Amino acid sequence: MWLLSFFFSLYMMNVATPGLVFGRELWGWRAWIPLAVVVVISLLITQSLRPLRKFFMNLWEDWTLLTFCLFGSMPLLIFGAFDEVDRLYSLYCMVILTILMVGTVLAYMQRPNHRERIAVLLIGILLTITITVAAPIIYWLNHGEVDIVPAVFAGIVVFIVLFSPALISLIPRSKPLL
Repeated sequence: MWLLSFFFSLYMMNVATPGLVFGRELWGWRAWIPLAVVVVISLLITQSLRPLRKFFMNLWEDWTLLTFCLFGSMPLLIFGAFDEVDRLYSLYCMVILTILMVGTVLAYMQRPNHRERIAVLLIGILLTITITVAAPIIYWLNHGEVDIVPAVFAGIVVFIVLFSPALISLIPRSKPLL
């Protein structure tokens, strides 16, 4: 969730919300205020940096956790991919993608073996991205024009970005730095 909040704040820096808070002016640095408030409140509640240290220690031990975190941002990407697609068509796809993502999450959390978790993430991410790219392409082939190459290329880039931390976990490494 923290990663999605980070990406959302990054996105909001370049967004204007006419009619709301700042008129036509971009949010800029103000987009980081909600995230900063959450960080301050969580530090006040825990009164320690130990949870943050433990989080990074866990990441160092199991890089699939970072891939798992990134996988949590897929609904935002899916939302963008189905922009301007018919509601009923999108609904069917969203139900399929939701079942697939929930199944991936449950399978990941039940796997005690590191390699099995990597395999679950590989299959789940690959299927999710394939459906997310293919379904809008199929829709637009029947209802207008579509440029297939950029859509497929974007899907490949998203897959590489999402899955690369899991691949890092396969590299032998030394003791944690922290």
